Formats: sequence, C-alpha cells, structure tokens
Amino acid sequence: MGRETLRAHDFPSCFAATPASSLEMNALENQAVLRSSHDFTHHVSLDAQLRFADKVQFISSHLAADVHLSWRPKANLELSICGRNLLDSHPEQAGTIGVPTAEVPRRFYGKVTWHF
Repeated sequence: MGRETLRAHDFPSCFAATPASSLEMNALENQAVLRSSHDFTHHVSLDAQLRFADKVQFISSHLAADVHLSWRPKANLELSICGRNLLDSHPEQAGTIGVPTAEVPRRFYGKVTWHF
C-alpha cells in the first residue's frame, strides 16, 4: 500500500495562518443535535435528526430536520427514502475561512443498498 503525507505547502493559501480574532468570529457559540432511531419491525426503521446552529457573523441561527425511512425486504437489501433540511427550504450554512456561505436547499432522495 502507498502512503501519502500532507505537507504545509499542499494546502491552498486560504488555509494560511489566520488571526485568532477572525477564527473566533467564525466559531459557533452554541449548537445542539437531537437524534432518534426506532425499529418498528425487523424490516422497517425510522431515523430522525434535529439540528440547531447558533448565529455566526452574517448567518442567522437555524433549526434543521432530517429523516430517513428504510425498509429491508431481505437481509442483504435495503430501500430507503430520505429528506434533508425539512424545516427551511434554503438555510444558509457557513463556509470555511476564505469560502463564502452557501444556501443548502431542501432535498429528498431515494437510496438502494445491496450488501453482497
């Protein structure tokens, strides 16, 4: 197996040393996550997550919810539907230092997982 080592010059300049005051302004003061998982039967389960993130600079605090409903008709097959950011259609999320904020839209998707 090959081995890769990251060196300081491998990172873009936006990750260069930043004054502590700038880092503090981009740090969350409060955040919370509440997760729940429930197996209705051996074949059906529901996972839900509620996330709160406090205000950071120009981004207001927000509450987001995700849900994942799965059905396992066979031991090696899982079909699921998922929803992300269900409480707000376009919550803003902070980027990293040097990267602007972005709106993350509400998303729904299906997923098929086959174990072999």
